Amino acid sequence: MGIGSQAEQQASSRRAFLLAAFALAVALAALAGVTALARRTFERLQHGSDAREHAYDVLITLRRIRQDIGEMRVGVTGYVISHDSVYLATYRSGTTGLAADTTAIRRLTADVPSLQRELDRLQPELRAYDTDLASTLRTARLEGPPVSAGSKNIPSLSGVLIETLRPRFVAIEAEQTRLLELSTLEVERAVYRTNVIFTWVLLGGTVVVFGTAVLLFVHLRARARAEAQLARAQEQLNESQRLEAVGQLAGGVAHDFNNILTVITGFCELVQAKLPVGHPSRRDLLAIREAGQKGAELTRQLLAFSRRQVLELSVLDLNGVVERFRGMLDRVLPANIEVVLRLADDLGRVRADRVQMEQILMNLGVNARDAMSAGGRLTMETANAALDASIGDLPSDLKPGRYVALIVSDTGIGMDEATRAHIFEPFFTTKATGKGSGLGLATVYGIVKQSGGQVWVYSEPGRGSTFKIYLPRVEDAPGQEPAPAVAATKDPRGTETILLVEDEERVREVTQRILAAAGYRVLSAARPEAALEMVSQRTGPIQLLLTDVVMPGMSGPQLAAQVVRLLPGIKVLYQSGYSEEAIAQHGALESGAALLSKPFTGSSLQRTVRAVLDGTEPPR
Repeated sequence: MGIGSQAEQQASSRRAFLLAAFALAVALAALAGVTALARRTFERLQHGSDAREHAYDVLITLRRIRQDIGEMRVGVTGYVISHDSVYLATYRSGTTGLAADTTAIRRLTADVPSLQRELDRLQPELRAYDTDLASTLRTARLEGPPVSAGSKNIPSLSGVLIETLRPRFVAIEAEQTRLLELSTLEVERAVYRTNVIFTWVLLGGTVVVFGTAVLLFVHLRARARAEAQLARAQEQLNESQRLEAVGQLAGGVAHDFNNILTVITGFCELVQAKLPVGHPSRRDLLAIREAGQKGAELTRQLLAFSRRQVLELSVLDLNGVVERFRGMLDRVLPANIEVVLRLADDLGRVRADRVQMEQILMNLGVNARDAMSAGGRLTMETANAALDASIGDLPSDLKPGRYVALIVSDTGIGMDEATRAHIFEPFFTTKATGKGSGLGLATVYGIVKQSGGQVWVYSEPGRGSTFKIYLPRVEDAPGQEPAPAVAATKDPRGTETILLVEDEERVREVTQRILAAAGYRVLSAARPEAALEMVSQRTGPIQLLLTDVVMPGMSGPQLAAQVVRLLPGIKVLYQSGYSEEAIAQHGALESGAALLSKPFTGSSLQRTVRAVLDGTEPPR
């Protein structure tokens, strides 16, 4: 995962957290509002319940007063007729109840002025009713038991009064009944609102809880995804650092070994040149030279992996590179392997070393050949690609942007995860002992990384392998491909003066002897400072500066810049086993610089020196 992708995942997690916090705040605000509304509704419910209870108590008390009035009349009438003392008890119960209920109705209606006024208007009639009944009762007691029922006078005023009081009590009771219905209706409405509020609270709470759970799930999922991508990025970083450490070791060993090989092959040629044709030692020297050449090939692959070889960069059309290399692949691959090319018509350009791109194609082709012992299909594709942070597995060291993709696929046996984790390590191989050096894919990795790209591999056991190489796309026009060098029949010679600067004594000695044997005048220096002193003190011309790239104190390009200022027009030829970032970014020399890679033979040294002096294309 790229840095931008990690930042996006972190921002997404923050947004999810803020959204959850906002939803919780809204839910709390809504809960507070609903709580206030519910409180007012409960107050109305309580008020309606109290009003309903009050109206009910008033109505019951009024009916008890009517019952008390009736008991008083029944008691007096029964006693007048029968003089039975039981009726006196009924009369006294009615009288006592009327007094108590009158007091109770006054208390219940204390806060209802209209009802109090109505009771005040009833009070004289109630007293007259009580007085009439009491008078009738006294008269009955004085007269004694009746001779016949018809001879007694039933109280008549109380009858008139009770008929007068009845409709008025009925009106009061009707009003209280209306108030009771209104309070009941208010209670029912309050209960309905309470149910509605409870329903909305329950629904809102459910939505909030569910929404919060969803947001929490999204947040945790995004966090888990970000942590997984971070873990993958960390794994990629660890793998890159491990390969970088191995590359640094391999590059250092290869560079030192190149110097040793240069001395071995150089002195072999010097000795071989002194021996007559047919001398038995010439075969031994030839074997030593061949062994040195094999060692040189290994060091070149190590340098490619360590990304310390010197690249001769130019703008390339990968389609042209693949098409031209197709013939070489046909000679390497057996007849039972079909090669398929799928090249994009509008393919962009890349800045890379043409020879190294061909090395990538060769190594991947050989790797595919070994994976398809029973035959199969090798497919080479090119395409334009735009990589951005949305690609989850984008390596952390590959910036989003426009790239050109080179995709090489085979239908071979494939690889498991354990094998994929080590395929780019130098000397790692799954082949039998002696069947492979284990540097093929390591070389591919080093060349691609040094060219500013990235290589991915996709493979499963039994499903073949796919290598995807992404190189930065450039808009420059493709450069002209160098013409193939024409082999000379005889090593060229010269008489020019050459300033040789090399910090390795044995390399300096063998180089000087080879050039001197070719007729050149050689001025040798072990340090850049000594070379500058020679230039400043010499009066004769110097036609060529032959300098190592990496030296203590001052690099070859820095020395060349000062020598050119002192001797305008002098030609410069670099020699090195690799180039460090101090020379030029990513190990590439400035455009047009001539380079002789170590280890070199006497013949390649003479041909390259002659080409630089003559201003022609140096052989590669």
